[in-house]
Amino acid sequence: GGAAKAAVEEEETPVAQLANAAGPSRAAPPPAAAQKVDLSKLPATGAIVWGNPSGAPVTIFTDLHCGFCRALANELEQMNVRVIERPISTLGTRDLSNRVYCAKDKPRALRAAYAGAEVPAASCDTSGLDANENFARTHGFSGTPVLVNTSFNGFHEPLVCSPRDAIRVFYGSGVDLLALEN
Repeated sequence: GGAAKAAVEEEETPVAQLANAAGPSRAAPPPAAAQKVDLSKLPATGAIVWGNPSGAPVTIFTDLHCGFCRALANELEQMNVRVIERPISTLGTRDLSNRVYCAKDKPRALRAAYAGAEVPAASCDTSGLDANENFARTHGFSGTPVLVNTSFNGFHEPLVCSPRDAIRVFYGSGVDLLALEN
């Protein structure tokens, strides 16, 4: 899989579904068309934040039984980014999402869930997860992971401002898919 880069979360952001985070051993479905979504409508409470607190933010929507999500999380752990993970239950994992979300140490519970380990039952207000699910449904996120690209630029380069810039950065970035739209 390729590396994903993100910078500052903006009000409207392009969305791309990661196609081959699990590597060449498993064929991924074709990626969904990119679309713009407004992340500001989501409550902060719906996110599990992990990684480098001062790193560039990367927002992902995941299902805790999704092999591609696990592969993406493993790749992001190796990067110097702050991950804003928003669990959704596309594979019937709402109970597991609740357990992870209500855990005292959410990032640790998240890693345990991806590893297939038991996550102890816990209860709390899960309205943040409800908001994630509603947001995903509204925007047609029917598969996971969904990687929200809040910017597209090369390392220490300004943001991409034209299709020519996007293609130039794409070839040097290791990103697996580039979708351009009007």
